[in-house]
Amino acid sequence: MGVFVVGMHRSGTSTLVRMFESVGFHAGAEDDFHPPTAHDPEGHREHRALWGANEAILAYIGRSWDDPVGIDWTALTDTQIGDVLGAINAAAPAFTGTEPWVAKDPRLCLTLPLWARCVPAAAVFIHRDPLEVADSLLARDARPLRSGIALWEAYARAALRGLSSLPHTFVGFAELVERPDQELSAVLDRLDMRACADATESTAFRPERIRHRRSRGDTLRHLNASQRELLLAVELSVAGHPDAAAARRAVAAVPLSDDATELLPRH
Repeated sequence: MGVFVVGMHRSGTSTLVRMFESVGFHAGAEDDFHPPTAHDPEGHREHRALWGANEAILAYIGRSWDDPVGIDWTALTDTQIGDVLGAINAAAPAFTGTEPWVAKDPRLCLTLPLWARCVPAAAVFIHRDPLEVADSLLARDARPLRSGIALWEAYARAALRGLSSLPHTFVGFAELVERPDQELSAVLDRLDMRACADATESTAFRPERIRHRRSRGDTLRHLNASQRELLLAVELSVAGHPDAAAARRAVAAVPLSDDATELLPRH
C-alpha cells in the first residue's frame, strides 16, 4: 500500500514526502529524483517515472503543468483512455515496488483520477496559502502574482474533484510547520496507515527552509470571490470541519473563475 502526496507546486509536497520517508515510507533511490536547484536546495522528491508519465499524459491532450485550463478526462475516447492508462501502468512499478511507498508530483492535482484507476493508494492533500504559493512562483518563474493565484485555483479545484477517487485526508502547510510530528502522526491515523510507519517522529522537517510567509488578510485581498470560497472549503477540510465535505462539493462543481480562465492561457 502507498500514499500519493497531492498539492499545488510550491506547497510543501517535497517536505511532506521527506517526512514520510523518515518514518519508513519508500520514495525511491536518490538517482530517481531530479537534482537540487537554487529554489529547492534539498531537491524535489518527484520520482522521475511518476513525473515523466504525468508530463506525457498532459502533453498527449495538449496541456502542460502551467496550462491546465479545460482538462476533462471524461471527454477522452476509449483509445485515448487506453493510451494514458497504459502510460500509468508502465510507470507505476518504478515507485510502487517497495511498500509502504510514498510518491508526489504536483501534476497529480490534475491527473489523480487516472492514477486512482490503476494504483491502489491513499492520498493526502497538502494546502498552502495561495498567496505564499504565488510569491514562490514569482521568485522562481517570474510569474505575476495574479497568474500564480489563478494556477493555484486550477490545481485546487481539480484536486478536490480527483480526491474523491480514493481514500484521502488533508493537512495544512502552516500546521505542519508549527507541529510537524503531531500533524504527520494525525495524517497516518486518518489514513489508517500508522502500522506502515516504523517510527512515530519525523527527522526530516527543516523550518529554516521556509520562505514567503503571508497573513490571511493579505491573501484575501488578492483573491476574487470565487477563489475566497475555494480557499474556505480547503481550510475547512484541513480543520476537519463537519461542513467541509459539502463545501468541497460546492466549489469542485464550479468552473474556473473568469480571472483564472483569462489569465492562465496568457502565461
